[in-house]
Amino acid sequence: MIWFHCASLGEYEQGRPLMERIKEAQPKQKIVLTFFSPSGYETRSHFKGADYVYYLPLDTVKNAAHFIQLIQPKYVVFVKYEFWYHYLSTLASQNIPTYLIAGLFRSDQFFFKWYGQWYLKVLKNFSHLFVQEKSSKVLLEKYNVTNVSIAGDPRIDRVIDIAQTVNHFPIIEQFKQQDLLFIIGSAHQKDIALLLPFIQKNTTWKILIVPHEVDQKSIKYIQGLLPNAQLYTDIESKKCRTPLEVSDTLASNFSTDGQKNNNILIVNTIGLLSQLYRYADVAYIGGGFDTGIHNILEPAIFGIPILIGPKYQKFEEAKALIGLGGVVMVNNQEQLTNIENQLVHVEYRHAMGLINKNYLLAHQGGTVTVFNKLLEKTINTSTTS
Repeated sequence: MIWFHCASLGEYEQGRPLMERIKEAQPKQKIVLTFFSPSGYETRSHFKGADYVYYLPLDTVKNAAHFIQLIQPKYVVFVKYEFWYHYLSTLASQNIPTYLIAGLFRSDQFFFKWYGQWYLKVLKNFSHLFVQEKSSKVLLEKYNVTNVSIAGDPRIDRVIDIAQTVNHFPIIEQFKQQDLLFIIGSAHQKDIALLLPFIQKNTTWKILIVPHEVDQKSIKYIQGLLPNAQLYTDIESKKCRTPLEVSDTLASNFSTDGQKNNNILIVNTIGLLSQLYRYADVAYIGGGFDTGIHNILEPAIFGIPILIGPKYQKFEEAKALIGLGGVVMVNNQEQLTNIENQLVHVEYRHAMGLINKNYLLAHQGGTVTVFNKLLEKTINTSTTS
């Protein structure tokens, strides 16, 4: 049994390529996947790459001992930011190899403050830490955590796989047709507030809005601001079978004042966004005015320009791509207008998009790196034990 633990959906996307690689190489190997958050568990509880999917019980001495005894893992993989003291201590005391993948460490984290350095020992319970970039490795070694390798971000391999799996969405294809498409992905209310004047005065773009939350309250909020926008599920419910039927349905939806509302579409369902970016000419990724931006790797692989809000500092790919010029941070209306005026030019869009795609292609392969090192380490462990 191999145990993977992910805090939530984002960490699952980083761990998934490695789980699939293990299953491909060792089909009989059982995998148990645990989550901390409901958003991860409820969305991926039926993931076929894992044999068992659970919530992880709270981090107590009793829970850790019981859970580890129950599943008896051969080795354990924690993803990115998961440092459960009692679980890690129990695993170490039982000599069960434990690894961190996709790790990111910053000097402002608890471990590296004067009052938190006692917690550094939890990092030393890992058999090995695979980090995304050099600065994390340097920081850890400064504090005598030396069992560290740079292995990149497995999410890059995941989004490349998604891009190579072509699914067609007739509603989106008929909505876009030959027009330019601006996707607002994982949108929060503050993102909509920033973009609202652009959306309202827009005459150039088709606008596709994919909210971060698709509950009724969130959708009603956007509809209140954009009463002429159509809902994806309203069109989907018509069960159109041909492109012409989809087109007729889009064209026939009118607001009460008779104005066509086929320039703005709200995707009020989950699970489509990563595939929808293939239709986009530009993407704005939400979250940058709240806790932090959402996934910019998903649109980047399709070679399109990306706009984000100001809270991106915890995301290495965002910092790198801003520096390279493929991603632009917008903090106010003036900045948004400036970049909007540039994005109407096809050469400008293509240049930005190429930067983003080439960055991902240059940084792929992290999954294979981790898999090979895990295989080597587990073989060595079993040989010496």
